[in-house]
Amino acid sequence: MQVELAAPSCTLRGHVLAYAGFASRDPAPVRRAELPFGGVAVILALDGGWLIDGEAFGSFAGGLTEVPVMTENVGAAELVQIDLTPLGARALLGVPGRELTGAVVALEDLLGRELPLLVERLALTASWAARFALLDAFVARRVAAATPVGADVARAFARLHETHGALRVDALARELHCSTRHLSRRFGEAVGLPPKAYARLLRFERAAARLRAAPCDLGRVAAECGYADQAHFNRDFRTYTGTTPTALLATTPPPVRDLRSDPSKTVGPPARTVGA
Repeated sequence: MQVELAAPSCTLRGHVLAYAGFASRDPAPVRRAELPFGGVAVILALDGGWLIDGEAFGSFAGGLTEVPVMTENVGAAELVQIDLTPLGARALLGVPGRELTGAVVALEDLLGRELPLLVERLALTASWAARFALLDAFVARRVAAATPVGADVARAFARLHETHGALRVDALARELHCSTRHLSRRFGEAVGLPPKAYARLLRFERAAARLRAAPCDLGRVAAECGYADQAHFNRDFRTYTGTTPTALLATTPPPVRDLRSDPSKTVGPPARTVGA
């Protein structure tokens, strides 16, 4: 399978994590478990289709989830993927995060008549670099037209990411001069999970990325990623993956977003081939 990656333009920082393009001419289906992460994946199918937990989809959006999702491509496939932050997904797709949580939604139900036009333009564009530039402009236009979230939600979201989910929700509420109940309601509506659950997901994502980058002592990773102890880490890991850290690393290839050298950087749309 050919994989191409690109970073979004600087104006979309905080909304788009990465773009990826995939092309495979192998008719044999590929089945894999997609693990939870702190964002929303949008798939634009240029050719082929997908089974998501056994249900057929073309283009779709996958909301925040706390369990693995089984995906299987149906024959040869070509697609573009956008990894969005939950706030970026809200702006692009026009729905609050809670409406996507735990769901896979057909993209035509969210983008309407704009979807077939976008897919056609992408399919007719020859190079991946040009495709990513086209997609970046489309996302930027949608984001610019969207109503921004409240300053309290934006600040809470930023603080949880700054601390990799280690900040306690009661401390976060004090920073924002509001009650934890008010914060949980506002944050959960916009993002899709309450702040405590989202922070837990961020801790897991960071720990899983650390283990993939350089497998090392599990207890040290647990401590560095904000877990009370390794047992706590193991429980969360099993919740999100259905297995143990050691077993997962031995059987599951890393997600495409782990292949980026530094997800905090925005280096512009030029594509980079990861593999074939």
